[in-house]
Amino acid sequence: MNQIDFIKESRNKFNDTYSYDNLNYTKLYEQIQLTCIKHSNTFTIGGRFHLKTNFGGCKYCEIDIKFNILQKESNNIFNSNFILENNNFKDKSSIIKIKCIKHNFEFQATLDNHLKNKTGYCEKCSTKNADNTKQRLIEKSNEKFNSESRDKEELPRIIFDFSSFEYKQFNEKGKILCVKHNNLFEIKPNLHLRYKFGGCNICKPKNYYTKEENRN
Repeated sequence: MNQIDFIKESRNKFNDTYSYDNLNYTKLYEQIQLTCIKHSNTFTIGGRFHLKTNFGGCKYCEIDIKFNILQKESNNIFNSNFILENNNFKDKSSIIKIKCIKHNFEFQATLDNHLKNKTGYCEKCSTKNADNTKQRLIEKSNEKFNSESRDKEELPRIIFDFSSFEYKQFNEKGKILCVKHNNLFEIKPNLHLRYKFGGCNICKPKNYYTKEENRN
């Protein structure tokens, strides 16, 4: 492949991304010099490798491509709710600025944490999500411990107060108050809903025993 054919093939693949003014082309396998116009980056690369890559050999173009892939991944996961800033981006471990469109809120996080976190690592989204989950927990608790289904089981109704409960995760303990006995206790939400007496040891009859519930 001569120089004219090489430039033609390069332009077909990368359009006008590169300047060939200092190309110094001899053979396809030899080193050449290119300048990325977008990033004003002059670099040396093998001619064959330049045509083989999807970024042409410019390290900044490579970073842009990686970033765009992760931006698309974020869009797919979070329905295009986040704008990612690539100024400090190198890889997934880089701390970058992220904007939550829904809450008009900017924060910093690694892309790895952003993509793995259910709420994109947005503090505002996390608070809202926790509030919604706590509300569902309260509704399920009332349905189990303070409804007609309780009467059918011939069990006393119990009212629980969740004012001191700070929801984190379904398997992390939170504080729940048994209103009748003014008994504030800590229990995991999933266990609270599983136990017959919600985890209140005072509500639980003295002669009532299950190995699982007595572990709480």
